[in-house]
Amino acid sequence: MKAEDMKRKVSPIDLERILVTGGVIKHEDSIWLLDFWGNKDIAGILLMPPTRHVILHLNDCCKWKEYFRTKKKFYRS
Repeated sequence: MKAEDMKRKVSPIDLERILVTGGVIKHEDSIWLLDFWGNKDIAGILLMPPTRHVILHLNDCCKWKEYFRTKKKFYRS
């Protein structure tokens, strides 16, 4: 990524890809994120401070990672 990329707005194509891949669902409690991100530039997204909500998810991911590392076998149900 170059310095001039930091001033680039998040493109509608990228926002649509987030929606199509399931990063955000078409529910009123989550669809607003696309509008929020669409008004930011790349620097604004990268420099967004971690919120308590994000930290909560990182904590869960660390717990899952440790769980999967200590399991000998993983079976899908």
